[in-house]
Amino acid sequence: MEAVTVTSATRSAKAIDHIPGAINLITNADITTQLSFTEDVTSILSDTIPGYSPSRQSLSVSGETLRGRPVLYLLDGIPQSTPLREGNREGSGFADLSVIERIEVINGPSAAEGVGAAGGIINFITKTAKANGTRLQVDSKINSQFENNTIGWRLGLTGTHRSDAFDLLVSLASVSRPADYDANGRQLGIDANGASQDSQAESIFVKMGYNFGTDDSQRVQLSWNRFQLAGNGRYAGIDGNRATGLLATARRGRPDTPPASNKMQAISLDYHHNAVFGGVVTAQLYHNRENVLFNGGVQASRQDPAIAPVGTLIDQSNVLAEKWGVRSSYVRPAFLTEGLELSLGFDVLDDTTQQKLPLTNRQWVPPLKYLSTAPFAQLEFERGPVTLRGGVRREDATLEVDTYTTIWIPGANKRTLVRGGEVNYAKPVYNIGGIYRLPYGLRVYASYSEGYSIPDVGVPLRAVIPDGLSVPQLTVLQAIVTENKEAGFTWSGKRGSLGVSYYESTSPLSGVLTFNATLQASEVRRVPTEIEGWEATGEWKVSRRLVVNALYSRIRGLTTVNPTTAVPNPPLNVQLTSRAVPPDRFTGVVKWAYSDAGQLRLQGTRLFSRDRNAGRGVSLEERFSGYTLFSFNVDYRTKKWGTWAVGVENLLDKQYLPPVTVDPATVVSAFSAGRGRVFSLSNTLTF
Repeated sequence: MEAVTVTSATRSAKAIDHIPGAINLITNADITTQLSFTEDVTSILSDTIPGYSPSRQSLSVSGETLRGRPVLYLLDGIPQSTPLREGNREGSGFADLSVIERIEVINGPSAAEGVGAAGGIINFITKTAKANGTRLQVDSKINSQFENNTIGWRLGLTGTHRSDAFDLLVSLASVSRPADYDANGRQLGIDANGASQDSQAESIFVKMGYNFGTDDSQRVQLSWNRFQLAGNGRYAGIDGNRATGLLATARRGRPDTPPASNKMQAISLDYHHNAVFGGVVTAQLYHNRENVLFNGGVQASRQDPAIAPVGTLIDQSNVLAEKWGVRSSYVRPAFLTEGLELSLGFDVLDDTTQQKLPLTNRQWVPPLKYLSTAPFAQLEFERGPVTLRGGVRREDATLEVDTYTTIWIPGANKRTLVRGGEVNYAKPVYNIGGIYRLPYGLRVYASYSEGYSIPDVGVPLRAVIPDGLSVPQLTVLQAIVTENKEAGFTWSGKRGSLGVSYYESTSPLSGVLTFNATLQASEVRRVPTEIEGWEATGEWKVSRRLVVNALYSRIRGLTTVNPTTAVPNPPLNVQLTSRAVPPDRFTGVVKWAYSDAGQLRLQGTRLFSRDRNAGRGVSLEERFSGYTLFSFNVDYRTKKWGTWAVGVENLLDKQYLPPVTVDPATVVSAFSAGRGRVFSLSNTLTF
């Protein structure tokens, strides 16, 4: 365990067994295996992280959480999430997975990062050319469900070059995804938030670095990433009906609007110096741009009688986000005394996000200008088997919105003038924890941490009803502070490992997204929430060639139907549903190295049934019947023709409904079954 290090938890390389909390590390080997039978980023996360929600198998990650809270997604430390007006498109990816070296998952809020990390951090770390010389890797794959138009493929080229001081990595990838069918041969619906089926993804990634200084003590690195996924627009969606059980589907034909798409582009300049007054300095300057286009149609929340008769106007939503930022840190071991480590840092984030209705040239959410400066400090003391760590991060931010007029609001039957202004956020968040390493590979830990975020402010701003209100008067825009308490233990030995953790997460003023039937639109309800859960991961090395892995997760959450502004200290009498808290889950994996050149892997996942809020009304009730899915892959490494792999997703061709599908708050267009059986054949060839 001493050799297994992560960087996302502390901004510096740190052994996992020195971090007081539950850490998950998804290795490159894990990613390669998962890619042999799925292209879904969130399916990989769900299969390997106990507290992560089951994948929606869609472009959208709406309803996908980590331990019941929102996740901050990073690519080499660059924020990919858009908390001001959530596009929820991280599920489609923001870089091709062939360039990802590992994925670091920090469960629970972290004082080392900023807005959006209430549930934790998922940092995708890209590869770097390591060996001297020039190499080329070709990744190819073909997959099918053996239905109409169900042949998909991917092709990736990754070239690396390294000399004594210079290294370069260039990656190109293209992925074609076909139409998706359930186990009964019915095509899946076209989710209004964006469907990954019938789409084409293109990715370009370039990273170059130069080492210099005494003993290569300094490094400068430039990275550029461009990722685009767009629907082909060959199918039009047909909504389902939850009341009758009719599943959404699709028909051949052009939709009424351009298909959903996701475009991301990021560039970063990094500097590293490992000999500054006995410490290590890192700095990163980055720019990130995101353009998210949703599927369109006739939707009640976008009507306007001044443009067309109500019920006939067709439009679609477009979220645009642009971020500039600086992340910096200084880590000094042996500070003042041996065993004491000091970490200092300063982050700056300039985020501008807006939402448009492009077909009618309307501004749905005005530009949201968010500027944050955040210094932080951490102290870590280690003596013998004990490590204690604590720190503080202060978020000092301003949200600025100019005066604007809402679009026509159904239910209110008018447009509203909202006066602009600034909302100031200033809040310190703290963390403290400790870990004690006992003999025989046993470690126990406990921690307390706070997370800072703001609600999805675009949602309430587009539905302000009283005239003349100013942005600073809207109490719904207040910050969200989440407190997380956790305790657990890990054990690792010659024949296996085991980790168990228990956590409690509370927020007195959370932001729960619900559907307002009167306004025919989503709204943010500021209500308290309490979440508690426990999870376990384990590995048993039966023999040198046979290994068994397992994980289990159980999460419970409570909230109230009464906003705190209307009823002080309301009782928590409503159970959170799958848009926040996933069902109990058990996953087991058997890996058998049948030869030195090949491995066979069988995975089974059981989601347990549950009923939520029985008798509380259709809008609150959730009835989930549960299901069990299996996946399988086998690979073999040849001497001349690379590594071949056969993968099967949903091995037994099970018909099932994903948990978020049955959640009453999910749009009707998403009322589809899960994907049926998919066969894949892939090859990796290195020159």
